[in-house]
Amino acid sequence: MAIVWITRISGEASAKAVAALGASPLIAPLLKLCAASTPASAPPDDNVIAFTSGSAVRAFAALTDRRHWRAYAIGDATAALAVSLGFENTLSASGDVNALAALIIKDAPKNALGAVTYLSGVHIAGDLMGALDAAGIRASREIIYATHPVTQMPERAADALINEDNITVLLYSPKGARAFAALINSPQFAANIPKLITVSLSANIDAALGGLALMARHIADAPNEAALISALETALAKA
Repeated sequence: MAIVWITRISGEASAKAVAALGASPLIAPLLKLCAASTPASAPPDDNVIAFTSGSAVRAFAALTDRRHWRAYAIGDATAALAVSLGFENTLSASGDVNALAALIIKDAPKNALGAVTYLSGVHIAGDLMGALDAAGIRASREIIYATHPVTQMPERAADALINEDNITVLLYSPKGARAFAALINSPQFAANIPKLITVSLSANIDAALGGLALMARHIADAPNEAALISALETALAKA
């Protein structure tokens, strides 16, 4: 059975989708979550909140027991995680930062939204704040977590690399892709490179792999979970 290595921190939704394809999911994150050095203040009650990652959802849920805010999530997996943690009034943009901004802007007149509190990590992709500001929507950003690359190959991934040949790797961020490239290039695992397949959420994530001579490199047609799983299905069929 093909093994699919899920490299994101919040990998449960991906694991279910992988299993539905008849493959064996292996969750072994390449990034670790750290709390921000200065805890964020709680958003005002009449604000809405925005998440661009599952890590932000987890970090914010750990900071407060309150769940009443209307939440906007970048993708379906992030939205599902928010709902599972109690943020029941959550909408998904099913895309990237631009799609998230468009959803909030479209929703603003209909729902008389208050200001937007963007809950994020230290490093972000895209310009959600700029897009909202250009649309005349008041927004502020609260940094609530940081992610750092792991410095050693995760134990479960190492076992699979040593004992299995049919491994496909799902990559969700440039930082995660760079961590993967650094770890797989180590003397212990470099011989596995020509046997591995990667499926990246976007072209810039694939580019972060550099010149790794993998068996195959696939890129999702759109930056969302559904497109990633569709690209994975194609990769598994070709393997």
